[in-house]
Amino acid sequence: MTRIDSRPRGPALAIALLALAACAPSAGSDEPPPQQRGALPAVGAAGREDFPATDSTLSLLEAHGARCAWVELDAVSGRRRDLSTFAGGCRGGRIALAADGMRGAVWFDPAARSSTLVGQGAFPEAEAPAGSGPRLFAVELATGAAAAVPLPAGTRDLGFDSRGRMIALTVQELTAAETDKGQALVDGKAVKLEPAAEGVPVLVHAFVFDGGADGGWQRLETANSTDGWDLALGVLALRAAQDLAFRSAEVLAKHVQGDDENDQALLAKLAGFAPQAHPVPNESGWIRFGAGATRFVLWEASGEFAYATGLAAFVDAGGNPVKPPAWPYTENDVLSYVWNGPYLLAAEDFVGSHPRLYRDGRLVWSSDAARAVTFWPRRPRTRRAGGGIGSPPRVGGVVASPAGDA
Repeated sequence: MTRIDSRPRGPALAIALLALAACAPSAGSDEPPPQQRGALPAVGAAGREDFPATDSTLSLLEAHGARCAWVELDAVSGRRRDLSTFAGGCRGGRIALAADGMRGAVWFDPAARSSTLVGQGAFPEAEAPAGSGPRLFAVELATGAAAAVPLPAGTRDLGFDSRGRMIALTVQELTAAETDKGQALVDGKAVKLEPAAEGVPVLVHAFVFDGGADGGWQRLETANSTDGWDLALGVLALRAAQDLAFRSAEVLAKHVQGDDENDQALLAKLAGFAPQAHPVPNESGWIRFGAGATRFVLWEASGEFAYATGLAAFVDAGGNPVKPPAWPYTENDVLSYVWNGPYLLAAEDFVGSHPRLYRDGRLVWSSDAARAVTFWPRRPRTRRAGGGIGSPPRVGGVVASPAGDA
């Protein structure tokens, strides 16, 4: 049975500039650097290199003292480009890129966490510090300039639409009086509410950032939706939600597209490898998620939806399951798994922390400090089945100048 990824789930601001010094990658590689191909990369005024992205190039957030840096890093060669830095830590950070690859947004929600199933995961995280709140920065990738932008209340998702506009998707909770009355006021106008068969009725809104008055956000769309239950659409009820380019939180989904493992010899060995895992037909079980000659299986836990867990193994030439090197995760952790060419990237779902990058079953790179880690998006945007949006093209040919500091 094939498992399909389902997702129920003012005036212009002044911009300050900061030059970042190049620094070494946060972890090593067990592979030699690839041979140089073509001309050497261009070097900008601040020494920030722009380089052609490869299958092992990552986008990530990395703490620099009391600041957070957005970094483009090739995990194999060690090449890196510090794109911009932002005031505050990296906790809850997520990244959005416009389809032209020239503009981005980085926003931080300190309350955001990865998922776990039953029990404690490998990396429990403390509550967000008191008084910490969301922060949003708009970034020009060519210069690294970053501007702090006010974030609309109730923001659940944020990205760039096909016209290159920054869009925020928000949820408005309704009062008991509004629900009883069957309508709510939005910008002084009554909006009729639709009753919810299940969950909590809410209004969802799409705002477009224009940099003008009223905080720079203008309402683009409003719709009825529900929240608080497994099948709630939330902001996905908005048309604008179907027209957003690359967002790290979308890529870091907790589902995979793979087939149920049906090799009986391997299943017998997996029973010994992980005796705590008990398959339930059409629900929980082992899923094939290999690429090319690399065989990889993971334990998928199912309830209303399927969740990719941290119980996983490579399969060696003899058909034996082998725990991935330097693997800290268990069946309690919910992970995102993504292949890019021969590279497998695993990280905590949604927040993209504690990443592990593998090739041919060998550990290439890992970090217990980076966040929002995804492969650097290089491919043209394409609409996937189910309404999702693929990755924008890679930023290319940009000679970098000083990085922004907002």
